[in-house]
Amino acid sequence: MDSGGLMRKLFTCLLLSFLFLNLYAAPKISPPRQKFISCALELRGVPYKWGGQTPEEGLDCSGLINYVNSQTLADKVRFPRKAQDIYNSVIHIEKAQREPGDLVFFSDEKNGPIFHVGIYCGVYPKNGPDEKFRGKRVFVSALSRSDSGVKISFMDEGYWTKYHPVYGRFLRSTKDYYKGVSEEKKAKKAKTVVNKPAPRKKPEPKLRTKAF
Repeated sequence: MDSGGLMRKLFTCLLLSFLFLNLYAAPKISPPRQKFISCALELRGVPYKWGGQTPEEGLDCSGLINYVNSQTLADKVRFPRKAQDIYNSVIHIEKAQREPGDLVFFSDEKNGPIFHVGIYCGVYPKNGPDEKFRGKRVFVSALSRSDSGVKISFMDEGYWTKYHPVYGRFLRSTKDYYKGVSEEKKAKKAKTVVNKPAPRKKPEPKLRTKAF
């Protein structure tokens, strides 16, 4: 790829990340979830490599999750290498509970073994650069098919509809995140009040006596 093509590709990825970041601006999803999704989207176009752990060598589906996690989260969680083992290590949630930043797993049948994992991104921006995805629910993952690499895919139509999706969570829900932020602020405020030094008492004025 020539330098011009590479720059156009980089610009498209950055623009897409910016659009998703603004689409999911608080209070829609929490900042950690925003960061997690944006980092994954910036990796679009990275080639697929089985067992790959970095963009330089290529990524597989579990490698993508681990790499994005290592780049974005303060409390680094090292996930297992296989999609099935990642599913076993996270909190299982219902479809109605999902929100952007949760993990989506695929199996051939209900309760079947997991063979693929991606990051659920929610609804693609209506003004996004990729027209075919506009207004559709999507996820990002590292694909091993002929169109391999880190790509955005439809959730509710096309190739992935023949498989059974289930969802997992390791990031706090947006509601719990903001609840925690609010409680931290209250605790900090209460601590400040407790530690505030008592006001100094003004010395009582001395009585002046007149000599006779």
